Amino acid sequence: HVLSLDHDTHRVTVADAATLRDTDAREAFFLRNGFCVLPGVFRGEHLQRLQEAWRRVQRPARARHVERAAERLQSGNSTFFDLPVPDMYKNLETQVASGEEPVDAVLLDLVDPPPLVDLLRRLLGQTVRMRGIQARTFTPAAADIPMPKGYIGWHRDRDGPGMGVSVNPAAIIKVFTYFEAVGPDDGPTTVVPGSHRLAFDPRHAFLMVDGTETEKDGVLVPGRAQEVAEAQGHYQVQPQTAMPNALQLTVAAGDVALFDTSIWHTAGANTGGKDRENTI
Repeated sequence: HVLSLDHDTHRVTVADAATLRDTDAREAFFLRNGFCVLPGVFRGEHLQRLQEAWRRVQRPARARHVERAAERLQSGNSTFFDLPVPDMYKNLETQVASGEEPVDAVLLDLVDPPPLVDLLRRLLGQTVRMRGIQARTFTPAAADIPMPKGYIGWHRDRDGPGMGVSVNPAAIIKVFTYFEAVGPDDGPTTVVPGSHRLAFDPRHAFLMVDGTETEKDGVLVPGRAQEVAEAQGHYQVQPQTAMPNALQLTVAAGDVALFDTSIWHTAGANTGGKDRENTI
């Protein structure tokens, strides 16, 4: 299948993924689109205990890191911080060593919830290894700081088919577990469904969007500036949601999202006034 970059083509939605109920359907969806969303992996009392444990380890770290994150934002750089993994599990280690009931042991459940493991084994084989964990907080922009885009431009973590790498298309998968709901204004991870199968850079396939609108056949459409190469010869999409077929991964608390690391993705602007909190 050839991925279309036409804005008018049918767009895959998060609901399309979240309504799938069996591993076969999820596997087929992932292979075609490069991502999937598993709704309600953590829910009820289990989710509440997970949220409480996360707050115990994240809130002290936020106080230490948020000022630095704000400074980076002022200079146009990233607005996220990753809680050091030893800090994330420090309470658990201390509790076990002292013979206490390990109240933070619920954090270990992030690694292998059954719906996720079932899908990963289909995609990666029975031998699945966790390369590492990032405990991420994506802080919101202050009201007086313009933030036209997220902390990083469109990119893929590794090359896809036809770009110098010949590997299992799903050899490396990123898994996001969300502790709170993420709406369109909360800096959601944004992907281009199907772009893990592209043999070209989609940023080079269309003109820059300059933020204006023009009328075409009675319909307002985004205006196009002349095609120009920015720093390092890359074309930037501005705003980022102008990337053809871009899909924001808006989710509920307790949802899990995963994607092939060769999919084109970015993080939107966090202008919603709250942290986006998840592990990767």
